[in-house]
Amino acid sequence: MPRPASTLRWLTLASLVAVGFRAVDDAFLQRPHGVEVGDHVLSGLVPLLGLAVAAWAASHLNGAVRGLVLLIAGLLGLVGGMELFAEAGTVSGGVQADDLSGILSMAGGVVLVAISFHSIWAAPRRQRSVTSRNVMRGMATLGVWVAAIVVVFPVGLGYFATHASGPGLSAAPDLGFPVTKVDLESSDGLRLSAWYAPSRNGAAVIVVPGRSGVDHARLLAQHGYGVLLLNRRGEADSEGDPNLFGWGGQGDIDGAIDFLSARDDVHPGRVGALGLSVGGEVLLEHAATSSGLAAVVSEGAGSRSIRETVELSGGIRIAELTTAPLLTGSLVVWSNRPPPPNLVDALDGLGPTPALVVWGEEGQPAEIKLGKTYAAAAGPASSSWEVPGAGHTRGLDTAPDDYERIVVGFLDAHLLGGVNDRG
Repeated sequence: MPRPASTLRWLTLASLVAVGFRAVDDAFLQRPHGVEVGDHVLSGLVPLLGLAVAAWAASHLNGAVRGLVLLIAGLLGLVGGMELFAEAGTVSGGVQADDLSGILSMAGGVVLVAISFHSIWAAPRRQRSVTSRNVMRGMATLGVWVAAIVVVFPVGLGYFATHASGPGLSAAPDLGFPVTKVDLESSDGLRLSAWYAPSRNGAAVIVVPGRSGVDHARLLAQHGYGVLLLNRRGEADSEGDPNLFGWGGQGDIDGAIDFLSARDDVHPGRVGALGLSVGGEVLLEHAATSSGLAAVVSEGAGSRSIRETVELSGGIRIAELTTAPLLTGSLVVWSNRPPPPNLVDALDGLGPTPALVVWGEEGQPAEIKLGKTYAAAAGPASSSWEVPGAGHTRGLDTAPDDYERIVVGFLDAHLLGGVNDRG
């Protein structure tokens, strides 16, 4: 009959292998369309290296330290199964090819969490009384859990942001005008889907993210603008890895510009863009580094990595810095790409594209602070508007008349020379 220690050792190893199988399957075997094996080197090898360290710790360490390592590995195993729940309700819902490895990862994670408790509570204690031993064990358990959560929360958020694709727009949006589903190609070769309402005034506006910008697109269409509601990479049936922080989004915008510039209903030099939240951040970077757009409206832009977090101040800076380093590192690993440039630095003096920076008076704390900072960094090439009483990206809902006057007026000035033809 095998000894309990031997059984526990093999159970630990089997659970780590289950979590590792998920990492391999996720990175190399079940890749999104348009993604090559070489695109996932970091997201495949770094987790395997971490699990190898956990396997070593399981054999060579004891007590709370061993418990902490196994608890982190177990929680990351649970994170590896998050996609099972994130898929529910999206166009990729139902049974997926990678669900088996996700289930194994979650099972392995549960076992590792249980073994981590055993490691903490089974460690010998020198205290004389049962009460003092239990108090020390309880304190060690709490400390280990706090330490694990400090690590796992930002890492898990990074995983979710690069695996849980947004639903995008899979059905035609109601803009009050005919829309057609179109395909276009990002500058790095991915096939993206979008919905397009043709221009009636010779100008067109890219709306990103398309799903959250339907009301904005409807307003623009009423003013005669062609509107392209873009499904970003990884959304709906667009190819590529999703990234809810917008990393890699410049290639999507370049592809949308090329698509609109080739259309007969859009005159040369009359392509603009409106971005909400992360979409606003992507467009600000594009405005600062490219001349492809004639005007950009960015609403609700915040921080997308530690590079913008350090531009904050006060309590919000301290709060974000508790997670930003590991979150940014996690995004680097899971997205297999370096973080985008600091928007404040990129916007210094702005580039060739004028921008309107919008944020809500009641928006997210980082949005309010950074909206003002982005507008100041862009200088005279930009303009800004704090929408009274508005929450995050709720400017149109909160002040529809002012929104139409200011936002559409800004686009009219730069895309139509100030003259709007409703067609």
